[in-house]
Amino acid sequence: MAEKQFAAEQFEWEPTFYVGHHDTSRLYVDEEMLRKAEGSKVRNFASPNLAFHELQAAYISCARNQYDMLTTPITTPSFRSRVFLLASLYASHEISDLPTHNPEILPAAPSIPQIPSLDPTDTPLSPGPFTSQLLAFTSSWIDLCSPDPSISEISRQVLMLEVGYAAFCGVVYVFVPGPRLTRWDGERGRWVSQADGLPRYARAMQDVLALGRSLEVYVVLPMGGEEFGGNGGGGASGLREGGGSAAKGNGKTAAKRQTQEEWPLDQFTRRDFLDELEEEGKVGGSWKADPMSSWDAWNVVRSVCKYHAKLFVALNVPGDLPPLSVQARWRSEPVRVLSLSSETFKPNPAGYPALTSAVQTLVSHFMRLRSPPWFLLSDVGPLPGVASETNGEEEDSLSPLANAFDPTPSEAAQSPGKWTSTKKIVDPTPHLTYIRRLQRRQPPRSRVEHYGAGYQDYLQVPLQPQTDNLESQTYEVFEMDPVKYDQYELAIRLALRDWKAQKKPASGPEGKVVVTVSGAGRGPLVRKALQASQAEAVQIDLWAVEKNPNALVLLQQHNRTDWGGRVHVVQSDMRSWRGPSQPLQSSSNSSDADDDDDSDISLAEPKRMNIDILVSELLGSFGDNELSPECLDGVLHLLNPTHGMSIPRNYTAFMTPIAAPKLHADISQRSSWDATAPETPAVVWLHAIDFLSLVATSPAPSASSSAGSSKVSEKHKNDKTPSKPHGRKSSITATSPPPPHSATPASTTTTTTTSTSQYHAGTELQPSQTHPLVLPTWTFHHSPTTSPPHILEHRQGALFSNAHNTRHSQLKFRTRERGVCHGLAGYFEAELYPGVEISTNPLTMARKSREMISWFPMFFPLKTPLYIPDNSLLVVNIWRKTDDRKVWYEWMVESFAWNLTVGGGKKRVRLGGGEVMSSVKGGCLI
Repeated sequence: MAEKQFAAEQFEWEPTFYVGHHDTSRLYVDEEMLRKAEGSKVRNFASPNLAFHELQAAYISCARNQYDMLTTPITTPSFRSRVFLLASLYASHEISDLPTHNPEILPAAPSIPQIPSLDPTDTPLSPGPFTSQLLAFTSSWIDLCSPDPSISEISRQVLMLEVGYAAFCGVVYVFVPGPRLTRWDGERGRWVSQADGLPRYARAMQDVLALGRSLEVYVVLPMGGEEFGGNGGGGASGLREGGGSAAKGNGKTAAKRQTQEEWPLDQFTRRDFLDELEEEGKVGGSWKADPMSSWDAWNVVRSVCKYHAKLFVALNVPGDLPPLSVQARWRSEPVRVLSLSSETFKPNPAGYPALTSAVQTLVSHFMRLRSPPWFLLSDVGPLPGVASETNGEEEDSLSPLANAFDPTPSEAAQSPGKWTSTKKIVDPTPHLTYIRRLQRRQPPRSRVEHYGAGYQDYLQVPLQPQTDNLESQTYEVFEMDPVKYDQYELAIRLALRDWKAQKKPASGPEGKVVVTVSGAGRGPLVRKALQASQAEAVQIDLWAVEKNPNALVLLQQHNRTDWGGRVHVVQSDMRSWRGPSQPLQSSSNSSDADDDDDSDISLAEPKRMNIDILVSELLGSFGDNELSPECLDGVLHLLNPTHGMSIPRNYTAFMTPIAAPKLHADISQRSSWDATAPETPAVVWLHAIDFLSLVATSPAPSASSSAGSSKVSEKHKNDKTPSKPHGRKSSITATSPPPPHSATPASTTTTTTTSTSQYHAGTELQPSQTHPLVLPTWTFHHSPTTSPPHILEHRQGALFSNAHNTRHSQLKFRTRERGVCHGLAGYFEAELYPGVEISTNPLTMARKSREMISWFPMFFPLKTPLYIPDNSLLVVNIWRKTDDRKVWYEWMVESFAWNLTVGGGKKRVRLGGGEVMSSVKGGCLI
């Protein structure tokens, strides 16, 4: 029944696509135009070739074809003419004979003209009830990055005037063309760089963000770097391809047209400043674009603006997508608009516009995010029933509607006859029709996405299970995961099966196997233990230990009504519990026990028993972060010294560096009222992230695959490590030994250094052949032999020490693509029993515990993001620290250039980082 219900939920889920219409020739938007955009319907259905049911299906499909918003310019051509006049008057003043080229510091030079305020002829906007549905575009002809200070300053004034007036009118969404980093120097026949002007652009964005409290600013950027040479970051539409060929170095005419049409203010740039620019991007006689240059520019802008919460990206999606590494990087950024032009769509053999499979996949990935982007259809034709501003005529598009929704160009090419049809009806919005169809064809959500909806990239403070009594609702969330409890039941079944097959002596009365569930909560593991006992026909003596008095009430109730009194329910902290005992003759028949209850005084000491199988679910998102080692330390000495076992047997923590700008922005906001936020590890379902270190998929990375990859402190060379089961292939790499058996606390720190030799400099890795590098940090083992000897001394009044649970690990990650490290992602793998494992490691989770939802990853933030150039080495140090009262983590990330030639040889040069982060103020109390 549950599976059927979940299948229905999968079928019913449909994301919401908010679609806007953008036309670069549009001069204004009025209420009538907006009403027509929202009510676009297919007309002219009277066709003798269509049956009634086909007409009905077509109408239902197209009735949903409506735009949710429209774009509008903020100013008119008359305003542009007025600005041009001022710029031309200033440019006519010759200053080449003056001793410096900076007119801002020359008293003899005329001051840069001040743009007068807007008048009614300068703008089509005015405050109104429909203004909130408009997307306002600033002028595309300004150039904030111009090398000429006058052009840059005039552009800044224009931008401030436009955005300020739009904010006054009540506009919420303002789109600004991205920075123009290159330009064509027609006189010299070369592309030149304007990258030095990027700080001016970023500074202007700071001023823009301060113009209105409700204002949201969208920087229009191309997805790859190719468009920088052509349209300077996208212009108003962000999709005009007039200079695209020139960007590749095969035409000066297109570049000249681009300069005059899209950036007409450039015609007033003075020659002196152009001559100072450096040639850009020329490789072998042609101009080659950097696919990461667009992201580079965005990184500078958002860094200068301090990751402002209302600064977003409007991303131009080309028909031919950039490399997967670039796509993954943009999915981690605050992309709130995907702009699709007519060039993004490819006509299929039926003549209908469609997106390629690669673009469809990109859209699906973006729609999985917690804040999915809107869609902006740019220059895909005029609105139905609205006169085109270029020719003054109403236009309709004629497209085959009945059969042309489904195929991508590749699908249609494989079966051309399948998609052809002679039945045609008028579809005035074919691109919009396709997008709405794509909306209904989105893949269903997985079980993890279903239960985790709303938690994507949502920061949560880790639990304090030793000091806080959890609420029933928290337990209920844990119990929603069938995968984890199925794995636990399997582990218990196999343990009982092997116990019976190997004829091990049991510690319980009448030969029963003593099973203890430590931290029973509301009893899910208790139920699994009872089911395993019944399935394997092995009698058990079951004990449930829980310190939460509220949960204890429910456990006792279950024991009376559901479990038939077969469970010994104990209220106690497992660390102070003295273990299971055989009932005295004078004791009552009740199965509920309480070691702390002195109401029934007995002169005889109860006979204590060993635990044969100890079951616990104390793991946290990083394995040991919820004090599983400390908790089990207090109960492991109760295990049967010969055959006793713990479920889980061991667990390993893993880490990898990630780019997570959204999480960094959220933490920066929290730090205004919580000073510990930048140094507090958080539990978060990581979605909008990018893995910074990638390696070849085959062979899989291993911490011990290269010489010197695992270095252990000399003082631990003789530590006894539990051997792996015979015939069992280990699927996790243990990089640190178990807690030492020496009673000397000073000799208990483990140091692990892990490096990777699979990744070599200069190796060309295809994106489809790579995976994130996730390295192990340390491992905790639990068995009768790993119980610290001083636990018994502590019970007799000796000083308690937790030093044996400290750890240190050093990990090395090589990165190929440049990026920004905002923190570290933490995962774990746990072996419950030989052959049964659970994992949150993205490399092994699908194989070991697919769709497990009990744990989200751990995020270790960096207070200051660390920029990483191409071909860098990241060195991560992480410590698990304790002062015997609490446990906390400290971590540090450093970046190195590992292929630089210094002094005639290649050396590793430190680039940045080194700040030690510490969660000591928010440590987990023991």
